[in-house]
Amino acid sequence: GAVVGRYGNRIGGGQFTLDGRVISLSKNDGPHTLHGGVRGFDKVLWKGRAVTGPHGPGVELIHVSPDGDQGFPGTLTAKVVYSLNEAGELRIEYEATTDQPTVVNLTNHAYFNLRGSQGGDVLGHLLFVDADRFTVVGPGLIPTGELRSVLGTPFDFRQPTSIGARIAQTHPQLKHGQGYDHNWVLNRRGEGLQMAAIAMDPV
Repeated sequence: GAVVGRYGNRIGGGQFTLDGRVISLSKNDGPHTLHGGVRGFDKVLWKGRAVTGPHGPGVELIHVSPDGDQGFPGTLTAKVVYSLNEAGELRIEYEATTDQPTVVNLTNHAYFNLRGSQGGDVLGHLLFVDADRFTVVGPGLIPTGELRSVLGTPFDFRQPTSIGARIAQTHPQLKHGQGYDHNWVLNRRGEGLQMAAIAMDPV
């Protein structure tokens, strides 16, 4: 359930170029930077307080990451608000501000088993993902830059399909990820929030 930052996923070679300057980061996944580096946001103490907002009661977490933290430029203030309404809907909102150009990619790293902690694996869960393409990765799970069609691949979840239905296929991308450890390129229709994916337990 950790908050991942400053940058969720991997940065190849532990560096990137910003405004013509090469930024070197701390490396914690072989030669790469994973989920923010050696001391990512999942390993820091956030300042929390109870809040009540339009989406129900919740908790607000704030963390200030100083300029140069894990190599990232700029002082970055991250805020995450978790709220829960009476319908049982969990909402997670992220906000980040910085005092100079930088990169940021905050996400949540929770895993959900709809059958509960004693329910076994999730391979029987049905998954729908509104995505026509996925991000191709190479060794080390570093994106190659190719956005490939899901058509005819085990990555096609445009119709509800059990997670385990094709996970054992001999697809090169499944081999790289040892299963599904990829990004899907969500279809975008207009502005504002929209449904991206649905997971359900058919039992």
